[in-house]
Parts: sequence; C-alpha cells; structure tokens
Amino acid sequence: MLSIKRIEYYINTSFENLKKGEYEELVDNYFRIPKSQNGKRLKFWARNKAIIVFWDLIRKHAMKNGNVNQEFDFSDFHFPEFNLCILTYINKEKILQRPALFWNKGEKAIFTEFINFTGAIFSRFANFKGVEFSKRVYFIGVTFSSHVSFLDVVFLEEAIFSMTTFSKAVSFSGATFSKATDFSKLSIPEADFSNVIFLEDVNFFTSKFSGANFSNSKFSKKVNFLSARFFYKADFTEVVFSENVNFQNVKFSTKVSFSDGIFSGTADFSRAMFSAETDFTSITFSNSVIFWNTSFLDKVKFSKTKFYETVIFPGSTFLGEVEFSQVTFSQGVDFFGSTFSTTVIFSKIKFPEEKRIIFESLVTRDNSSPKLNFLNIDFPHAFVFRKQKMEGISFAECEISKVRFESCEWNVINNYRIKLKDEDRLQKNTKNQNEYKSLEELYRQLKKNFESSRNYELMGHAYVSEMEMKKRRLWIKVKPMEWFIYWFYGFFSGYTNSIMRPLISFFTLILFGLFSYYFIDFNWANAIQRSFYASFSYFEIGMKNPFEGYWLIARNVQFLLSSIFLVFFVIALRKKFKT
Repeated sequence: MLSIKRIEYYINTSFENLKKGEYEELVDNYFRIPKSQNGKRLKFWARNKAIIVFWDLIRKHAMKNGNVNQEFDFSDFHFPEFNLCILTYINKEKILQRPALFWNKGEKAIFTEFINFTGAIFSRFANFKGVEFSKRVYFIGVTFSSHVSFLDVVFLEEAIFSMTTFSKAVSFSGATFSKATDFSKLSIPEADFSNVIFLEDVNFFTSKFSGANFSNSKFSKKVNFLSARFFYKADFTEVVFSENVNFQNVKFSTKVSFSDGIFSGTADFSRAMFSAETDFTSITFSNSVIFWNTSFLDKVKFSKTKFYETVIFPGSTFLGEVEFSQVTFSQGVDFFGSTFSTTVIFSKIKFPEEKRIIFESLVTRDNSSPKLNFLNIDFPHAFVFRKQKMEGISFAECEISKVRFESCEWNVINNYRIKLKDEDRLQKNTKNQNEYKSLEELYRQLKKNFESSRNYELMGHAYVSEMEMKKRRLWIKVKPMEWFIYWFYGFFSGYTNSIMRPLISFFTLILFGLFSYYFIDFNWANAIQRSFYASFSYFEIGMKNPFEGYWLIARNVQFLLSSIFLVFFVIALRKKFKT
C-alpha cells in the first residue's frame, strides 16, 4: 500500500509527467491491493474520501494510460465502492454531469478501447448502468462481491464474462450485446437478463443461476445453455430464439416458464431435467424440438403450443401431471419409450393428416399401462399406437376409427369384451345417458377400426362393449322391453360373440325340459325323449302324442328358445372362423 504522501504525489502529478515505472508502482501498490477482507471493507477504504481519491486516480492515470496504449487494462484491480454516476443526455449522447467512475464531467460514458477486467475484484456495489463498450471487453474470472448493474449497457464488440463470480444480484436488463458473448462457467445468485438483445452467439455453458430472468429477451443467433443449472428461479417468458438453442443436460431445480416464447431454430432439451413445474404455454416452435431422455419430475404444461416441425420425446420420463391442450403438431411427433407415472392429458390436439405420429412402448415405472387421456381429438390415419398397453388410455369425445393399433394389448374382460378406461367415469355418472351414448359411439368406432384392419376377434369384443353400453342406456331411459331384448341377446349369446353361451343355454334348456317332462308320466326315458324332441322336432320318439294340454305350450316355448340358441351358435361360429 502506498503511503499517504505517495498517494498525494500521484494526485498532484499528471499522467504525462510520471516517471518510468511510476504507473506500474501505482497499479501494483494501490489499484491491485485488497480493499476488503472477508466481505468487509478495510478501515482505510471505509472512508468516502478514500473512495473519491481512488476514482480520481483511475480517471487521471488508468484511463489516460488506456488511451495512450489503446487498451484499458484493469486486470487484477481491486475496486472499492462505485461513487454515484449521474448521466444526462445531450443530443442523444450520454454525458456525465459530474466526475464519476472512469470519466470526468462532460465526457461520454464510453470505453473507446479494448478493456480488460480479467481477475478484477469489485468489493462493493458495481454500477455500469448506461455505459457503452465500443471495443472488446473481458470480465474473465472477475469477482463481484456485491450487487452489479449493467442496466441498458451497450456492448458493440465481443464480451466475455466466463468464470466470473457474482456474489449477489446482477442486472443486464435492457442491455445490448452486438457481438459474440461468453457467460460460460458463471456463478450467479440472481441474474436479470430481461429485455436484453443478443445479436450474435451467446454461451452459458455450465453456468449456475440461483435465479434467472430472461423474459422478453431476444437471441438473434445460436444460444448454448449446455449443462447450465437453475436452482431457485427461471423465467424465459416471451423470449425469442431466432436460431438454434441448446438446453442439453440443463437442470432446472425450480419452476420454469417458457410461455409465449418463439423458437425459430432447433431447440434441443436432450437429457435436461425439470424438477419443478414447467410451463411451455403458447410457444411457437418453428423448427425441430428434441426432448430425448428428458426428465420432467413435476407438472409440465404444453397449452396452445405450436410445433411446426418434428418434435420427439424418445426415452423421456414424466413423473408429474402432463397436459397437451390445444397443441398443434404440424409434422411428426414421437413418444417412443417414454415413461409416464401420472395422468397425461391430450386435449383438442391438431395432428397432421399425412405425417406419422407414433406412440410406441409407453410405460410407467411399474411397467403398467400409462394413464393417457385423449379429449376431443380427431385422430388421422397416420396416427399409430404400437406395442402399447391400452388399459389406462381414455378417448373421450375422440374419433378413433382411423387410428392404427399395431401389436397393442387391450383390456379384454373374461375374453368377452374390451373395457376402455373411459368407463371409469360411469361410476360417478351412472344416470347420465350422454355418457353411455358417448361410450357406445366410441366402441362403435373401435369396432369399425378393427373391421377395417380385419382383426375380427377384437372387432367382436368391441361390438360386445357397444351393445353393453346401449343396454345400460336403455335401462336409464326406462325402456324395459327394449332393455330386455338386449339383455336376452347378451346373456344367452354374448351378442353372438360367444360360442359357449348359446351352447350352454341350449343344453341347459334340454336339462330343464328333461326334469320338467318327468312329471308327465314319471318315466325318465320318456322325459329324455320329450326334451330332445322339443328342441329337435325332427327327432323320432317312441310315442304318438308326447305332449298334451299345458305341456304342449311348454314344448313350443322350448322349441322357440332352442331355435334361437342354435341361430346364436351358428352366427357366433361363423364370426369365430371369419377371415
């Protein structure tokens, strides 16, 4: 540390009159000595006069040295608190109203030459508000021990902030970066990049943000957030990315919003981790979007999002609720191998007619069927469910007759009928006719789908479910006769989809007749003959008038029922072997 007498010498001596080596002495023994220790100002630098003298010497010698050498070298400088910088505008130029910081009264707040702050330490509040950097600027490895303001700063050339440590909040709000900018390997408690304009490439590689606000910022070229970390706050609302943006391996430990943003280039979120609620509402993705092996550990919302190119989610994990509402997929979308642990809502989605949409091998953590709720969607013929468990998938108010189901596993009850997840809501609306009618239509579409693909076994299962919904609806509408017809049709034939039901019904009827006809003459041999004759009139029996009186009526009823059961059997047999 220079003595008081030596400091007075530099105050009273102009830069031009310094002897050889004296400027270097001033730098090493005054500008570069610590101004604080353990976060507290040293006693000498706690005085306002000392701060005023420091900035006077910066303007008198450091700035003059920079003008002479065409390079402002502030590397390893230790800066005390900034004194107040009051700017005014004269002919649209920022002019200082009084001496402050790096400039004298009446000078423009502009660094006209290359400026190097590498390794510098700012022990108190650092204020660069409104400053213009005309040439390259290096803030490499700088330590800001307190708050920092770069409000409305203009960087006309390259700006490098790599490996810089910000101990408290920093604001770049309203700043303009005209050339390539490097914010890699940063550590920032809270950063405000709102309304910032980046005209060239910008790099945030492995930077750590406790809080970050990028709202309304504009990135004109490539952006790299590879392996960055966001701990407490991340706001990207209304951000514009004009070219490719890389969010690979980024970890968001906090709630993050990209709502109303514009992504004109490729957006890559591969291996990113979203630990809290994530909002992709009303975003426009004009190019490809990649969510490869991406993890969403909490709720994620894609509402009114527009994907104009392919979007893929292969191997991604969704542990919280997922909502795709009023989303537009103009090209293909792929969820191959994704894992869903809670309900996923696809509501009012627009899928392309010709582009292939694939939902393949989607599972939950316990390898069960994922809970996918499709609501009010007209599925195109290019939509494919492949190798998918369908038990947990709902198709409320959807058109599914064109969907392709390839090697899917359906929830078939007792090898009798398909049961969709949509039936779960009937437990709460058992008297709602519209619910049953909607399900009836849904099963009808599914039947049509299987018929088109010549899968007659599943077509039969879907047909049974359609009839079941109609029967239940007739019960609610209090139409007992119509309901009875459908009940009879279903109970004794399985809606002609079962071979065994009509056979069992037929032989049960014969046994019932056998025991009944025994009481005519108490002869078992005659009872057997009568029962078979009642069901098959062309059988020969050893008696001329086997039925008389009321027994003739019973015989005619048995004949009618037997004929119906045999017709049911023949139709079911034909369906079974239909090709």
